Amino acid sequence: MLIEAGESTSELRYLPVYEETYKSLKSRGIRFPSRDNDSLVPIFTPPHSVSAPEYDIPLQSFTAEQIKEAFDVARNSIELLTTVLSSSPHQDALQDGLATTLVQQCCQSQRTVQRIIETAGDNDALLFEGLNVNDEIQKVLSKYEELKTPSVPDSPIHAKEDALIRKPAGQQGGTPEGSNDDLMDDLDEMIFGKKGRECI
Repeated sequence: MLIEAGESTSELRYLPVYEETYKSLKSRGIRFPSRDNDSLVPIFTPPHSVSAPEYDIPLQSFTAEQIKEAFDVARNSIELLTTVLSSSPHQDALQDGLATTLVQQCCQSQRTVQRIIETAGDNDALLFEGLNVNDEIQKVLSKYEELKTPSVPDSPIHAKEDALIRKPAGQQGGTPEGSNDDLMDDLDEMIFGKKGRECI
């Protein structure tokens, strides 16, 4: 079809290969299928369904005054929560309603500071300050979480293992006249040879 089209249309006449191939095939008795005008109608391709464009949700812009206020509130909350956690016994601090309120305030301030960081753009000074404040918030919140985690007492297994460790003669107690030490020394001599031998 392309070869026949090259012969019958002027668009492809500048390429002699189509014309020569067409004539060569015709001379060999090759018949090209007849075409009607409908077959020359270009194939209609339906347009792709256009979905609604996805617009990025614009980040909230902050004024200089709002940024300063947000940083001040965050720093005050950090300072107060740090004071509560360090001045009260652990359990009292965790059960204190003030500590819970300050933790919530720190979390809220952290979200605000993170939005400020996202909108900082090329403002390196603002970005640096925002990251520092965010780190301070994260530290005090981590400390609060550590206090909430109950401390695990030493396992009795460790105590049993300590009892099995042989201590120097002067540190052992409760053995009559050091009889156990003598037995251990005799055993060492039987196994290793001379008593008190040291590696050189």
